[in-house]
Amino acid sequence: MGLKDGKHTFDFIVDEKFFDEFEYSEIKNGQFDVIVELEKNATFLALVFIASGSLEMKCDRCLEKFDLKINSHDKLIIKFGNEVYDSRYIGEEVQIVSHNQSEINVSQYIYEFIHLQLPYKRMHPNDENGNPTCNIEALNKPGEQKTQKDKTIDPRWDKLKDLLK
Repeated sequence: MGLKDGKHTFDFIVDEKFFDEFEYSEIKNGQFDVIVELEKNATFLALVFIASGSLEMKCDRCLEKFDLKINSHDKLIIKFGNEVYDSRYIGEEVQIVSHNQSEINVSQYIYEFIHLQLPYKRMHPNDENGNPTCNIEALNKPGEQKTQKDKTIDPRWDKLKDLLK
């Protein structure tokens, strides 16, 4: 039967089970509300993906876990066609599918749009004063261990120092 021409809205809840389906997913614990607004015409589909939620990340600075909030708004055009178009003329936000295709699986698009929102540096967000909210004890531990190591010198190095004299 299919969808009639016009606007349609779909709402999805995306959680750990969804991300487990993708082998190389960086997201293990997270939950998102994803709204897909679809406008269907005779020659194309215009999709808008609105995702909001949070996921658990490990801080690159202190290695403690924290919740990262993500909001994204992405667009995709799916055109119906019989030819294979040259990729130089089709952007990343435009996909071509056959006229015979009756279903569109949007899970890969949802997965990619959420992953594209992950920052390169994953650190605790700053507080309202602009100060980092990392675990101070975890940040100080590497420095303490280094100073303790410096105090104990391997006796084999002492023998080598004698060669310099």
